[in-house]
Amino acid sequence: MRINYTIHDIAKELSIAPSTVSRALKDHPRISEKTRKEIQAFAKKVNYKQNSLASALRSGKSGFIGVCLPTTNRNFFANVIKGIEEVANKRGNSIFITQSNEDFDLEKKNIDTLIRAGVDGILISVSRNAPDSQYYKDIFEQGTPIFFFDRSLDETGINQTVIDDYQAAYQATQHLIDQGYRRIVHFAGLFHTASLYRERQRGYKQAIYDAGLEADVLFSKLQLNDGKEHMQNLLARDVKPDAIFSASDYAALGAMMVLKENNIKIGTEVGLIGFANEPFTEFVDPPLSTVDQKAKSIGEHAVSSLLNYIDAPETYIFGKTVLTPQLIIRSSSIR
Repeated sequence: MRINYTIHDIAKELSIAPSTVSRALKDHPRISEKTRKEIQAFAKKVNYKQNSLASALRSGKSGFIGVCLPTTNRNFFANVIKGIEEVANKRGNSIFITQSNEDFDLEKKNIDTLIRAGVDGILISVSRNAPDSQYYKDIFEQGTPIFFFDRSLDETGINQTVIDDYQAAYQATQHLIDQGYRRIVHFAGLFHTASLYRERQRGYKQAIYDAGLEADVLFSKLQLNDGKEHMQNLLARDVKPDAIFSASDYAALGAMMVLKENNIKIGTEVGLIGFANEPFTEFVDPPLSTVDQKAKSIGEHAVSSLLNYIDAPETYIFGKTVLTPQLIIRSSSIR
């Protein structure tokens, strides 16, 4: 058996086109499963190793994808990365990860660094203080594909992979209403972040209005201390709420801590629902109802979309993909 097989050698041995071999080795969806398995099995048999540098020189592609996150210390983003990495690796790509720490200026520096490093494209969940979409449009028009996931900006013309935040919020609020809660407060995120908090507030309000109730919205960055402060202020009111729907698990946890400090029974007296299905939500007492954002699926779909565009930009159809989240009902919202 010869040593150092190339894609052209494999193609000759199997009597197929080199382009078919290349795509099959990257798990390209346009190659049938039967052909893909046959090519991959033969490549493994002959110990085929891709020459990344030569491949990049031939194709004009580096095989690297940049990923820009607001933070890396959230379970949601860790699972998004898992989905991105699994798909990227199967298709012969590697990823570079950066984080903005919710700072748009740092985000721009990270993107500039990724572009200088020669990435083939960038996946981004925008920082809280991203002002508008113009910077991202400019990046795309200058030749670097940039796709949004999770946090996106409205009316950008840039491809997006998000969840149905409106429907998730509607269902969470409706669940509280069905349990008999009537004075339901929403902990909302700041709107300049992106559309997701606006959609969560819209879903909450629609469910409230459909039930003939009165909306009550409090805004913050949705951190643990924000939830504590909101709950302390709410308990100082003459008419106290009987339920909280928070657009963040962390703010919901802060509210839970204050309720416990005041010996208020969670579920029985005050219902509580968060958002994101962070790991701690299952283990707090009582377990916290929340929304599972299907983070891994977001990552898988976002990177598949970007790689499909990179492989065939002339036939790619841009759009907004909306995935379905799941309401997880636990003791904190059951009367």
